[in-house]
Amino acid sequence: MPYERVFQRAFRKYAWLTRSLLLLAGRPVLRRPLVRWLGSNPRVFEHLLANAIV
Repeated sequence: MPYERVFQRAFRKYAWLTRSLLLLAGRPVLRRPLVRWLGSNPRVFEHLLANAIV
């Protein structure tokens, strides 16, 4: 697979997570319970981050 495609795929995951977090930042009603849930389920959060930066 050419470098450009690999980079595009990796960037797409990162961009999706970034857009999602920015969307939540402006919606405290959604953000608070999600952050609380992720805090009690750290493996899910780790998985999200690992997939976004790989």
